[in-house]
Amino acid sequence: MNTDALFTDLQDALLVHERIYNTWKDEIAGFVARKDATADEFLLQEILSEILEYIRRTADLIRYVGKDVCRSGELSTDSQGNILLDGQRIPPMEEFEVYLYDEIAQKMVWKRTFVTISAQRMAPRLAGLENSMPINGVKARARW
Repeated sequence: MNTDALFTDLQDALLVHERIYNTWKDEIAGFVARKDATADEFLLQEILSEILEYIRRTADLIRYVGKDVCRSGELSTDSQGNILLDGQRIPPMEEFEVYLYDEIAQKMVWKRTFVTISAQRMAPRLAGLENSMPINGVKARARW
């Protein structure tokens, strides 16, 4: 795969996504907030809201894949239960990658995750991964 050409095209797409998002987000938000929408407008409100979210998320992913790894090491926890990467606390909702065994791929792979805290469970955990997975010593890296 020619990743250089792909990343060049993704950067072009990012500019388009950002232009659309920045040009239309406020107008779409105002339209979506209307309470007097007809049935057809209500459907359009849902669709436009979803499109705007996909545009934002796609732009975030393009920016993410274009970043270099800036920190790597092992995960650990401190006395307050915070999750640390190479001794530095990882803030909630900040994406990073962990190296672990994937059952479907049947091999070690890098997976994106982030630290999450729920109201019901105050201890931080890694989103999308088994709660029982031991955190200490897991190889990790960040593209912050």
